[in-house]
Amino acid sequence: MDWGRGVWTCRDTWYRASAAGLLGGVPFGFHLGRGLGDACTATENILFYQGRGHKLSWVDFRIPRRGGRDDFRSPWVLASDDGRFEAVFRPMPARAGAEVVRPDHHQVFGVFTGAAVLDGGERLEFRDLMGLAEKVENKW
Repeated sequence: MDWGRGVWTCRDTWYRASAAGLLGGVPFGFHLGRGLGDACTATENILFYQGRGHKLSWVDFRIPRRGGRDDFRSPWVLASDDGRFEAVFRPMPARAGAEVVRPDHHQVFGVFTGAAVLDGGERLEFRDLMGLAEKVENKW
């Protein structure tokens, strides 16, 4: 079951990314998203390190374009507007969602390489962290 805040329009687009693993034997992960719900007072963007959450601001999902279309198989860049997260996502082959109404669902698995800054200012660098990223466009 998926849960979100807000009322969704008959046409919507959202972006999401998530990854988890170990950095030097310490649990690390993140969840990033944009496009669903009202993010004026809070975002769903967060880093997790040593069992503690570190909130991030707005995150931009830069998906390259080729031939006038999103190129989901080329590296994406994800970056927060507060400068505390930047990563390159190198995808494996994409999978498209099943047509329920008329979704354009691209969920891509791959690896993230980049850096994140915790609330206290500590900078963490990560390489080849397994995860997923997606862009979903729905028309209900």
